[in-house]
Amino acid sequence: MRVFGITTDPYKAGWVLPDGKMLDFSREAAPCRNVHARIAEVFDGGIVPTDARDIFRAQGNARFKLTRRANREPMLIVESNGLLTVAQQDTVVRALPRGGGDYLLEIGAFKGQGTAFTRGALRTQLDRANEL
Repeated sequence: MRVFGITTDPYKAGWVLPDGKMLDFSREAAPCRNVHARIAEVFDGGIVPTDARDIFRAQGNARFKLTRRANREPMLIVESNGLLTVAQQDTVVRALPRGGGDYLLEIGAFKGQGTAFTRGALRTQLDRANEL
């Protein structure tokens, strides 16, 4: 948190911590594929960015991205090594716009995606992921 800060705006978030707080990645100018690798800054040097990303995920943090596609439809991406905490699940569900949107989930062994999903349908998918 000392490196990136916390945000309540899901469009600015890059990670969701186990307590449900979202790390603020809004100040990052790097292309999206590089932004999440910048998590290496959290560690005290000597860690390759991809290793840092993997370590950070192994600590229970979930990679998170909410963006808008070219057609302005929301797209939510959540990746986690294991189960999401209840706080993380609540944050992810609240992040999906009220009108729904597309999502891609990679949570432990669970892989799921959907289009034009509502918050309720996303919650069902998160529950299913936690049952595996």
